[in-house]
Amino acid sequence: MMAKELRVVLVDDEPHALRRLGALLAEHRDVEIVARCNDGEDAIEAVREKQPDAIFVDIFMPEVDGFGVVGPFLNDDRPEIVFVTAYDEYALRAFDARAIDYLLKPIARERLAETMDRIRARLEDRRSGDRTRALEDTINELRSARGGVENDARRRDLWIRHQGRAVRVAQRDIEWIEADRDYVKFHTSEQTLMRRESMKSVERRLDPDAFARVHRSAIVNINHVVRSHTVRAGYRLLYLTSGAQLRVGRTFANDIKRRLDLKGRL
Repeated sequence: MMAKELRVVLVDDEPHALRRLGALLAEHRDVEIVARCNDGEDAIEAVREKQPDAIFVDIFMPEVDGFGVVGPFLNDDRPEIVFVTAYDEYALRAFDARAIDYLLKPIARERLAETMDRIRARLEDRRSGDRTRALEDTINELRSARGGVENDARRRDLWIRHQGRAVRVAQRDIEWIEADRDYVKFHTSEQTLMRRESMKSVERRLDPDAFARVHRSAIVNINHVVRSHTVRAGYRLLYLTSGAQLRVGRTFANDIKRRLDLKGRL
């Protein structure tokens, strides 16, 4: 018998809609429905208690609507969110709330299957990322035990899952890093690799002598800045080894200028 690997919470104030969605999901043998909720407040409590992999939530409900249900869980470890509704005008807002999908009632069996495939793929990405980070931590623990300059956690190499395998990337080879929704992109002169992680988490492991924020969603390796200048609009532009250009946000302009000046790269 197949193990239940995908735990879901269903939220809808219409009993018939809740039963139909439950029946459709029951056709997926790897799905376990851990809670069925008829209102938003019960749903929030259920998600906190059950910690599901995914939430299927109706948008229109009395008192606490679907956006209110998912609001407390919009963090890095959140469940996957699927909004379910009879109306399509809220689709853009649904994706702004970081939903993985948006289903229109009545839900078609084939359309739900597509949603489930998306959820499974996203969860596999998460689990792969967890395994890769575990490998990274283990290797760095061994390095620490061995002693030497590698003891400094900020100079650790990164391990990024790419095309089904873990790729080792030296921090010195990373030109810049950018946030892309739930992922982080690592740009080297030869390739771009992605890992599901927050920028804050990545930044904690970077060498602070080499890396600096240039704006809220980007970090640059100062050692790869070939030159920079201030354009007429008043912002600073960085030119990197690969030819890439990065615009520096005003909030970070003074720090970047100071860092580049210290390295003689102004």
